Amino acid sequence: MSLEIKIESGNEIQKNKGAHLAINTDNLEGFMEFLKSKNVNFQNLPGEEGTTNTRPDGIKQIYLQDTDGYWIEINDNKL
Repeated sequence: MSLEIKIESGNEIQKNKGAHLAINTDNLEGFMEFLKSKNVNFQNLPGEEGTTNTRPDGIKQIYLQDTDGYWIEINDNKL
C-alpha cells in the first residue's frame, strides 16, 4: 500500500541568487573542473556559464542550482 500526499499551490516561487546557501572549498578551481567533467552547469554572479567571478573582498565564487532550482554558492573563502 502506498500513500502520496502533495501540498501545492498555483504560485510559482521566484528563486534568485540573492537567497542562497553558501559553501566554501579549499580548491575552487579543482571543484569547477570536477563539475565540468560531470556536465554540471554553473555560472558566476552575473550569469556567465562555466566561469567564476571575484567579489569585492577578493573571494572567488560560482553558483549552481539544486534539482529544485535553488541557488548554491561555492566560494574559496577561508573561515
